[in-house]
Amino acid sequence: MPAVEIVGVKDVLKGLEFIDENILYVLKNLFEFFPDYKKIFTGHSKGGVDSILLAFELDCKLTEKYEYEIYTFGNPPIFNTKFANYLHKHPNITIFNVINSYDIICILPFPNRFHIGIEVLLRDNGIFYIYHKNPFKKRFNPLNFFSILNHDLNTYIKNIYNIDTFHNSSLTKE
Repeated sequence: MPAVEIVGVKDVLKGLEFIDENILYVLKNLFEFFPDYKKIFTGHSKGGVDSILLAFELDCKLTEKYEYEIYTFGNPPIFNTKFANYLHKHPNITIFNVINSYDIICILPFPNRFHIGIEVLLRDNGIFYIYHKNPFKKRFNPLNFFSILNHDLNTYIKNIYNIDTFHNSSLTKE
């Protein structure tokens, strides 16, 4: 297994020994028993970071290669460019970072730490933006009002619902 410094703090993750061996055994057997099922991981905040690390470690440890889709909601930007570039060499891992506008957790000022993957920026009015390019660009205006309330999972659900409502209402207008 490659030695990659994931977040810059080796003591936090102790290398890539992230998954308990029992969980690895169960997931490996589930994947073998259901080979045609999609492998989708999701998480909010630290759970989003954990879902990225889970897919990465599974990809490194399992001999069979699978396609992984990861959907994170409000995860903090803790990955360094070294890990991001390494992960981009794994084309079977696709990451979507869903971020509420003004979510203070998503813009924590960690120096040289970024979100990785495709960013989906949600606005509360049903508008959203997708950023495919430059995974190392900070996209937030520091003059905006950021709040911990925008980090709440229910706010994410509401903003996703607003996208559906906005697009359905605009499609039905004559």
